[in-house]
Amino acid sequence: MKLIANLLAFLLIPAAVMAGSYQEIQIPWQTDLAVFEDMPDLELMKKKDGEWMRLLSRPALTQELMNRGIPVTIRVDDLETHYAETAKLGPNFGQFYTYSEMVDFLDSLHAAHPSITTDKDSIGTTLEGNTLWAMKISDNPNSDEAEPEVLFDALHHARETITVSVVLNFMRHLCANYGTDAQATFLVENREIWFVPIVNPDGYLYNESTNPSGGGLWRKNRNPNGGGCAGVDLNRNYDIDWGGSGSSTNQCDETFRGAGAFSELETQAMRDFINGREFVTHNSYHSVVGATIHPWGWTTVDPPDIATFEAVATGMNEFNGYGHGNAFDIVNYLASGGMLDWSYGDTTNHSEVIAFTTEVGGTGFWPNESEIPQLLSEMLYPDIYLSLVAGSYVTAVATVISGGNGDSDLDPGETADLTLTLDNKGVLVDANTVSVTVTSDDSYVEILDATSSYGSIVAGGSGSNGGDPFSLSVDAATPDGHAVDLTITTTWDNAGMNVETVKLVVGTLPSIVADDFESGGAGWGADPTDNAGTGQWVLIDPNGTTYQPEDDATPAPGTTAWITGQNTALGVDDVDGGTAALRSPNFAVGAVTNVRLAFQYFFGQRDQGDDSGDFFSIDLSTDGGASFPTNLVSIGDVTSSALWTTFDTDLDSLLGGVPANVMLRIQAADGTSGGDIVEGGFDELYILDDGTGNNPPAAPALASPADGATGVPQNATLVVDNAIDPEANPLTYGFRVYGDSLLTNLLRATNGVSEGAGQTSWTVSPVLPAGQYWWRAFSEDAEERSPFAAARSFNTDISTGVGDTRPVNTVSFAPAHPNPFAGNTTVRFALPSQMQVRADVFDMSGRRVRSLYRGLLPAGRQILAWDGRTGSGHEAAAGLYFVRLTAGEQTRNFKVTLVR
Repeated sequence: MKLIANLLAFLLIPAAVMAGSYQEIQIPWQTDLAVFEDMPDLELMKKKDGEWMRLLSRPALTQELMNRGIPVTIRVDDLETHYAETAKLGPNFGQFYTYSEMVDFLDSLHAAHPSITTDKDSIGTTLEGNTLWAMKISDNPNSDEAEPEVLFDALHHARETITVSVVLNFMRHLCANYGTDAQATFLVENREIWFVPIVNPDGYLYNESTNPSGGGLWRKNRNPNGGGCAGVDLNRNYDIDWGGSGSSTNQCDETFRGAGAFSELETQAMRDFINGREFVTHNSYHSVVGATIHPWGWTTVDPPDIATFEAVATGMNEFNGYGHGNAFDIVNYLASGGMLDWSYGDTTNHSEVIAFTTEVGGTGFWPNESEIPQLLSEMLYPDIYLSLVAGSYVTAVATVISGGNGDSDLDPGETADLTLTLDNKGVLVDANTVSVTVTSDDSYVEILDATSSYGSIVAGGSGSNGGDPFSLSVDAATPDGHAVDLTITTTWDNAGMNVETVKLVVGTLPSIVADDFESGGAGWGADPTDNAGTGQWVLIDPNGTTYQPEDDATPAPGTTAWITGQNTALGVDDVDGGTAALRSPNFAVGAVTNVRLAFQYFFGQRDQGDDSGDFFSIDLSTDGGASFPTNLVSIGDVTSSALWTTFDTDLDSLLGGVPANVMLRIQAADGTSGGDIVEGGFDELYILDDGTGNNPPAAPALASPADGATGVPQNATLVVDNAIDPEANPLTYGFRVYGDSLLTNLLRATNGVSEGAGQTSWTVSPVLPAGQYWWRAFSEDAEERSPFAAARSFNTDISTGVGDTRPVNTVSFAPAHPNPFAGNTTVRFALPSQMQVRADVFDMSGRRVRSLYRGLLPAGRQILAWDGRTGSGHEAAAGLYFVRLTAGEQTRNFKVTLVR
């Protein structure tokens, strides 16, 4: 009866009293969660599971909690004033975007990147005449292609200002990195990504009118309603369990759901927009809890696709440490009529959408400007990941060396097989007809078998080419510890393409210290700064939790690592009450010229921004531990996911010389704020003799024959422009001639050709049969080789670059060569039958620079060349270009770099 009486008293509180100033309060975790049903205007801001919840409240709500006997701590009595004083934003919201600045951003982005963005598109108008703007980013933005569609929206609630910045930041990232970053380029070329940065412009503009320097906390839209209180909570107005828990019928409440489902022009606009598209994934941004929410909001029952939601949310939050769950899991109350549930649940009017709400973290609805970079960084990978999984996305995840001497390592002089494991990160769509090509410009390595077919890789699955491995040969002259970069080009479904770099190491550098901690930790122990109450460093096989990896960093069968206490459950025996500090023995480095230091570490932390005493640090001493002036790793009070991370540096360069000895100190600290989870780890320490410090020479430029040259004598003379050596050492040259464009069929080779005056040449011997060939060259000082120069082709019997009609079975494409180029670059492809072919060159803004070919070509192997000139015959400016080649129904884009 007492609860009912209190609730009736609460419902009779006048609207004027309810208005009041906004407060930030804290109540105990054990509080009966029914208070959120009774008082839906209480909004969770932060929580520490099992300890406390911080809520956005009003004085009347706070008093009602006190009347119920709930202990309340008022952390901030006037939150708007607090934000104005602490954020100190200044005019136009400081570094946050006003509505007009958002519009200007869209206009500027389109002006700078017209080939991959639409102009801003109105999807609706509000009661006050403001526009809901949308924009698409894709490689053919004004065409509706058969590509997976993705949606990001923000600011359903007018006070959640950081969400606008998050959405615009991802748009900026895609446009700024298109053509240079492989992942951004893949997304632009293989997805249609839509953005609605402000869903609630009226509410946002109202905050600007009342608090022009920021800090306004109006939440709803500005619908007058006719009842004396304005505004509808747009995120309670969608037609999915509309009118249920977590919404209010009181027009003065923050969660007023409106007169009916889709009663508001803003939600109608979003409804019609989504129903008119075919979105696969969707993220609707809110703040300020710091977590990812999946359906359902209106019930605790799992949705039918819970396994998919769990998998995608885990992938989204791989690097930012955010948790995930349904609305009740995350914010401790139900919320009916939400965008999230409707986007996923209404499959009558649109296809099923895997939809999330991400609550961006931070200290409040108006976080300090200093927090913005970290918050944007936390959200960038989730945006990338959610865009990737809207379709298939195949990426290399593991390599295995077999053959050779059988030690599973790549050693000088060995010929070995390479097995590559691929993951389809897209958990929704299978990847079919997957194939991989491996190339390298490393002059110590020859690829003998460069291609492999993987067939289909199911959504969320893996594939391996163990039955058809790649093959490579390593020159016996390869220096120990030499790193080889392999370019992995993966294609699938006749459309997707992912270009990555995989690094292999040949042999090993001589070790000064090499410790994987599998045989104990002799000489390691607590540092004098160690004063933590729990979570001291132990050498053990880790138990996995959200903030501690399941395994150590040593490849199997390795198991042990230094970690801060063994977890039996989340938050059990993590670092509490001070600093857990570990120090190494004092390692004697010895008389070497160059030293390389490498190790693995992790830092896992929950709850950013509440305590400057939370940190992780690895420092270096060269005076036996008397001081540690050199910081190697420093991570402050940020949310951090527990992932092993590599640190690798030239110690001599870092310190300005090689020290006589080194000592390490690893610290993980938990400050005074209760409830934080702080974990740290350290493994795989190596101090290596990195040789003399010699720098390899640059690659020589290929001079003649010109790329695609015809009528070359069978005893061709290959000429390079001499290379430059950083130390001005004398150089010799090596030449290679191949019978195929993948450079796997090595026909002729020579090393040690003495340098000539300005140019160096080699006459191929023995003479070549009539045919088409590819060649490349490298330079070499007394210690190291340069990379290969990009290959060129020449013909000893074909008089034109078009028309080698030797039979082929399918349309196939080879990368542009050479690339970068100064004179000519060529695109090679093969046609199984006569086809229409079109080839054009575009600059980075999407403007056509040159048409290379349009018309029919016969079956066979073909070559098309671009000489770096525009369609009017003028030299094109140096920079990045795309050659777009269409053969029949297949299209490929080749990025090329023109140098002058």
